This record gives sequence, structure tokens and C-alpha cells, in this order.
Amino acid sequence: FRVYGRTDTVSTHSQQTSGIGFRKEKHLSICADASRFSVEGGSTGFASIHFIHDALPELTAEEVDLRTDFLGYTVAAPIFISCMTGGSDRGFLANKELAKAAGDKRYPVGMGSIRILFDHPELFEQFHLKALTPDVPVLANIGGAQIRDEEHGKLFELVRKLEVDSLVVHLNPGQELFQPEGDRDFRGIKDSIARLCEGSPVPIIADIHYQYRLALAALEAGVAGLRLNPGNIRKEEHIKTVARAAA
Repeated sequence: FRVYGRTDTVSTHSQQTSGIGFRKEKHLSICADASRFSVEGGSTGFASIHFIHDALPELTAEEVDLRTDFLGYTVAAPIFISCMTGGSDRGFLANKELAKAAGDKRYPVGMGSIRILFDHPELFEQFHLKALTPDVPVLANIGGAQIRDEEHGKLFELVRKLEVDSLVVHLNPGQELFQPEGDRDFRGIKDSIARLCEGSPVPIIADIHYQYRLALAALEAGVAGLRLNPGNIRKEEHIKTVARAAA
């Protein structure tokens, strides 16, 4: 998605309105400018997946159908354009491009954290992706600390207004700790997930990585689904354990 981040647009609005918006702007700059920033990354696990060639398929290419049902929609394939950005001018540009791509290809699409809307509702349009792509699932995104600290009624009203089909709760304390303005208090989040699931008007998906036991704990708390990176969990038996629990 680097192409979406390459733009000459300079954000001034988000720098003036929110430190979070400025932080999101920096995230895009780091990912988009390889000449200035060297971004390290681990394996996603896809390198270990190999397709078995069937030399005698006994079907036509037109018979191959990757469509699947997700959140009440039939999407073109089990592909999800994940939650990434929002809250800055370039974030809005990226979200619009991603929403257009999702609509054209009929893939689900997510947005960056909506926490900024609690303090800056004037940025609502930047997160209202459903208006841009009404025919595919759209997922909102919020941090674990925010579901503990923010009033759930206010959060649910925002979810309804955004017309999203699911709310993703991202759980990544390590990422927060590496950001100077990130969260530092991670107590009480598991109980908050359970309360959120009980009252939410849309399915809750936990965005959780690295520890398969924590993915299992999120399922026990009542989440409807998981977004995880098998490459972060690493051990095949742990991935299978989570898959069986989520089935």
C-alpha cells in the first residue's frame, strides 16, 4: 500500500487539532519514504504457504469461486484491507483510496483508530468510509485502553453513526510503549472487552498478536472473531489451537 502514502500533500490541519493526528501523519511518512526511513518487519508466515499444483483439475477457470460470506456480505475473496490510518489529511487520502479499492474489488475494509473522534468530531468524514463503499463490510477500530476509559454508550453511538459492520479492538501494548504518546496503563482491558461484547450493536473482533493464549482469552471474553498474524504466533500447533477455538 506504499503507493497510497506517496503524495506531496502536507498536512497542517491535523497538526493543529491533535497530537494523535500528527502521530498518524508521521506513521505514513515512515512507511512511504524508504529513502529516509528503514522499516524493519518480520515474516507474515505466508512464505511458508505453498500451493499444490493440480495438473488434472477437470474444471474450467470460470468454475473457481473464491467468494465467501463475511459480516452479512458476500465478498469476492477471503481478503481484508486491514485497519491502518485516519485522523490526518494524508490518512484521509489513504482511507479514500483504500475504500475505493475495496468497493471495486468487493473486499472488506477497515479504518485506523477512531479514538480521535471523541475529541475531534469534526474529523468524522475522514472515517465515514461506508459513505464511500456501501456494498462491502466496513470495520471501525479502537484501542484496548479506550474501551476501558471511554463511555461505551458514547462509543456505540459513534459506531452507529459511522454505519460500520464490526468494531475491531486492537491489542498491542508493545506498539504503544514504543510511541512517546502511547498508552502506558493496560489494566482492566480484558474485563472491558467482555462488557463491550455484551452491549455492542455490532460484532467485536480482537486484533491480537504474538501470544496465542491471549487470542484464546479474547475468545473467552466473548469476541466474535480474531484478526491475527500467523507469522507472529509462529508455532503451527498454536495456530491450529486458536483456529479450532474460533471455529
